[in-house]
Amino acid sequence: MLETKGTLIAHAPTGIGKTAAALTPALEYALNNDKIVFFLTSKQSQHKIVIDTLRLIKEKNKDTISFSVVDVISKQAMCPRDIAREYYALFNDLCTHDQKTKRCRYFRSDKNILKYILGNIMHVEELKDFCAGNLICPHKAAIDAISEANIIICDYNYLFTDILETVLEKTHKSIGDLILIIDESHNLPDRLRDNLSGELTLNLIEEAAKEINPVDKKLYRHLKDAGRFFDNFIRRMPGNTEKNINREDITAGVEQVLQESLGDNISYLEFVGALKDAGVELAEKKQYEEKKKSSVISVMEFLENWNTLLPCSRVYKNNPAPTLSFRLLDPSVLSESIISNAHASILMSGTLYPVEMYADILGAKHSLLRQYESPFPSENKIVLVTKKLTTLYTERNDSMYGNIAEKISKIHDAVKGNIAVFFPSYSLMDEIYKKFESHPDFEIRNKTSDIILEKKDMSKSAKDELYSKLKINSNKILMGVQAGSLSEGVDYRNNIIHAVLIVGLPLSPPTLEVKNLQDYYIKKFGKEKGTLYGYIYPAISKVIQAAGRGIRSENDVGAIILMDYRFNYPMYRKCLPPDYKIQFTDEPEKLCREFFGKDLVLKALKDTKKRFIEEEELKQMKEEKHIIVESKSETETKSETETKSETEKQQIQGTIPERSEEKTENNDNPGLNILGLVETLNFSAGRSLLADILTGSKSKKLINQNINKSEYYGMLKRYTREEVINIIDQIIDKGYLVVKQSETTNFPRPLLYLTELGKNALDNDNKIEVKFPIKIKDGTGVLEVSKNPELLNELKFWRKNVAKEENIPAYCIFHDTTLIEISNSLPSSISDLMNIRGFGKKTIEKYGDDVLKIVKEHISHGNKLYKGNKVVSEIKVRENQEKEPKEAEESPTNTKPESSGKLRADNNLTVDRIGAEHKLKEIFGLGHFYDIQWKTIKKILDGERILLIEKTGFGKSLCYQFPATQFEGTTIVFSPLIALMRNQVKKLNELGIKAKCINSEQTPEENSEIIEEAKQDKIKILYIAPKRQENIEWIEAARQMNLSMVVIDEAHCISVWGHDFRPSFKRIINLVNLLPENFPVLATTATATKRVEEDIVEQIGNRIISLRGNLLRENFYLKVIKVESDDEKLAWLGENINSIQGSGIIYTGTRTNTEIYSRWLQSLGVSSVAYNAGLDAESRKHIEQGLMNNTWKCVVSTNALGMGIDKPDIRLLFIRKFLLRRYIIIKR
Repeated sequence: MLETKGTLIAHAPTGIGKTAAALTPALEYALNNDKIVFFLTSKQSQHKIVIDTLRLIKEKNKDTISFSVVDVISKQAMCPRDIAREYYALFNDLCTHDQKTKRCRYFRSDKNILKYILGNIMHVEELKDFCAGNLICPHKAAIDAISEANIIICDYNYLFTDILETVLEKTHKSIGDLILIIDESHNLPDRLRDNLSGELTLNLIEEAAKEINPVDKKLYRHLKDAGRFFDNFIRRMPGNTEKNINREDITAGVEQVLQESLGDNISYLEFVGALKDAGVELAEKKQYEEKKKSSVISVMEFLENWNTLLPCSRVYKNNPAPTLSFRLLDPSVLSESIISNAHASILMSGTLYPVEMYADILGAKHSLLRQYESPFPSENKIVLVTKKLTTLYTERNDSMYGNIAEKISKIHDAVKGNIAVFFPSYSLMDEIYKKFESHPDFEIRNKTSDIILEKKDMSKSAKDELYSKLKINSNKILMGVQAGSLSEGVDYRNNIIHAVLIVGLPLSPPTLEVKNLQDYYIKKFGKEKGTLYGYIYPAISKVIQAAGRGIRSENDVGAIILMDYRFNYPMYRKCLPPDYKIQFTDEPEKLCREFFGKDLVLKALKDTKKRFIEEEELKQMKEEKHIIVESKSETETKSETETKSETEKQQIQGTIPERSEEKTENNDNPGLNILGLVETLNFSAGRSLLADILTGSKSKKLINQNINKSEYYGMLKRYTREEVINIIDQIIDKGYLVVKQSETTNFPRPLLYLTELGKNALDNDNKIEVKFPIKIKDGTGVLEVSKNPELLNELKFWRKNVAKEENIPAYCIFHDTTLIEISNSLPSSISDLMNIRGFGKKTIEKYGDDVLKIVKEHISHGNKLYKGNKVVSEIKVRENQEKEPKEAEESPTNTKPESSGKLRADNNLTVDRIGAEHKLKEIFGLGHFYDIQWKTIKKILDGERILLIEKTGFGKSLCYQFPATQFEGTTIVFSPLIALMRNQVKKLNELGIKAKCINSEQTPEENSEIIEEAKQDKIKILYIAPKRQENIEWIEAARQMNLSMVVIDEAHCISVWGHDFRPSFKRIINLVNLLPENFPVLATTATATKRVEEDIVEQIGNRIISLRGNLLRENFYLKVIKVESDDEKLAWLGENINSIQGSGIIYTGTRTNTEIYSRWLQSLGVSSVAYNAGLDAESRKHIEQGLMNNTWKCVVSTNALGMGIDKPDIRLLFIRKFLLRRYIIIKR
């Protein structure tokens, strides 16, 4: 891989030595080929493993190789000054200001310090202490040192944000000279998403206005205007809302109020720029007055990043507090260019499964994908799934908690050694622990003394102490959370853990953001992949990571018990690694007892114990020797250095200062620290008291109440009291805490309580942002994605040819960013080009006319389909079957065919209604057409274009199926509904009409076979998804088909005003515009408003005729049941559903609710089943068929069911939640 300059994505089971295996060849290759190795990690704790490995490599090869290593983390984390506790943006501004004004005493260079860093392999904490002791900026020293380093250990952010430019400048290398080792790379997608995310509240805007008022009155009024816009925006939203918001809704709305207010015509971007300048000015003025975050910079960063054109989830929610948020959906827009342009990239993890998913979502195209099987003997491990236990929300109760606790106890007895139990959340872990405490069985109750409980936000020293309790001879129960610090990144060596129990599936709560991610991936990768990538695999990844804590080497043995029957569901089971040979059992304790009683297992545990004792003895000997040497050294140097300061001692001795042994604080997530403290206090407290506790105040009040013994006491001692209060205020703004008492106007003294959001954050160990996320800046002002990829391809093709003619690299003509801005701005004059970065006088003289010509030609030929710089296809229709294929191929591709669909050669039908209805009876078994059906069919047979708007169930399908049987060739039906395709294809084939469908649930081979049949005129009606229009291969295949008619089902999706607009439908319009004017086209929908209708007609062409029927559904009876809560809804259904005749559908908003309602009804004896997009294709087909056959009283479904399913005897529809758009109800 290093020699071929490619990308390796490797799922390598935990414990097999990935770090050493990747580092050793990469280092050797880098030293021999003048490359630099970047080892990227997601957590600081992983840096130590890399440093230790490199020290070992150097020690074993000290006579043959020499290399330098720099370990670096963020500038803020390495800064020894107090301002390092500021928010990210404010800290950077203050740091830059102090460097310029020379107020930072650490900002200087020292060649001796750099020499020492490069000559010693130092952990970042050692480097930080060494530099600080010598009054040198640790971060500056590390960055300066990387210019001569061979290996750089750093965070993902150093290469996947705008810091990359600085890194490359310092190393004097290009991205092509870097060898990337991305460790634990399953964390990379979420890290990239987090880097482009943010939240905004009305309170934050008001705070920013107060902050700016003394400095800039005009900007103060602008902020008040923006606040007024958001206030009105919030008022328009109904209660308990979670809703997707368009980027332009905010940018245009803010800009409008700004321009209406003062009349100075300030734009959105100018407003953001003014906030940025004011924020820096405020930072400089306030830096020594008060250390607090700047609300102005907060608002500025949000508005700046909100304006990105990168694909983001943008959500408004008003529970518990009105909040506007955004988060990047597609990490590949940031990762693809880095991974593909590096000399070589190695992405590895023990949970990088499946590797195809990570290649897809990170944009690592043409990668070498490897899923390495565990080298450990398979007989060393058993994997069990319990039958009756679950953490499913509807089954969470005292009885289930008690059963889980009893099963853990039984397994612990059977294993006779340490076990680790990992839960989905802290709250669930606490519930199970309480069952141990209160259990009537003394043996189970007595196990509480053996339980080691992970706490939220434990400090590093507390975690180390907890780990030390797991001695080789002990019989402990370690309880932690999945995706927590104890379930990831901890190396439980020497088989210290005998069994790992995974309690429950850690599926993400079904928030709108989770749905948006899933929907995005469904659109990008198809339904099956999208569901797996966006929802299921992230949960399974946490499970695999935690389950891997037990077996860490080829000598270890252990059991993995998955304590949730859902793990045996096909949709989850298929996501587990292939080496998980699952046994589904009611008695995991029995199988564990048998496993740990095997001779092989007993011997392995005995050998492990022996090795552990030997290692401990060797370690003790080394420590004793170290103490003796240290003691002697101190005696020899005492007289020489006793009069000097500690700093001078360090400079003279050239040593690294000793680390303090004081209690280590955990500042990774101070927001959760604060919530945890509020939860544990048995009295109400305000901001000031919380700040005193967290900063470790020596107040007698705290000491007298024994609060100084709390684990949270002094947790944030390195922060000032004011800093902690400001953090508390931000957490209140974010809605994690709520004020339950009134405040005065001068000084607020609220009592604080946890909100539901706060409780959820604690339960799920959520990261609460109390630092600004790193901005993805676009210093060039150029959009990072093109809105016109076809034009961009043409520009790149032109640039490539010019570069070849001039014998220079392509980027010397224009960078990609310049071409992207050209493709987005569509310049039409030289003055337009002058406003695009990358154009100067010389480049305009040399290339300006060519660029403008390409843009002009693209606009004028916008109806063509491009690949590179060439027109590759324009759909043609053969006039008749007598035309030779060769002759068709030789026809110019840019000539529109003149023929329309033709009636069959054997058809003597005169196109009148009587004759047509005779054929209708003969083919379909139906007696007559409705008037509007015949009107539509007559016009289609005459080669006209029709938009048919008729109610669901009217018989719109017959309006194209009948003409299709009379035309020569194949009718193409574009439909987004796989269920409709399957249903229609089945019925048509039963009638003897050859029909097929192409969709994502079929294999590529099956789809290819169908395409070949269509090219050979063997298919009369072909159903296909609109997204297939994005596939060049499909377009090429369509050229070779004898097309008779094009049908666009669900045509409202064409219109941007439609309730279900889908961009892929726009590409159908491109196809339609290529067809002859007398070629029949039918668009159908049941839910087109007047505005949508006008939009569809305009896009399909002036010749289209719109036919609108009577949409009134007289066979519907609507009843509204008023209830007070979701519980009452369930109760009403349970009492009444069986009294209603027939079967039907209950529509709910989320997948979780489909399971809740279904299980509830089943418990009452009502036959029901849950249906949602999370099920695999086979399960959905089974349920759809059961619905048709009345197998169940009701199917509980999201909106994934119903569209396109033709069930004549459906008798009831329950819609759980009122929908604002009535046509969605009508559609259902």
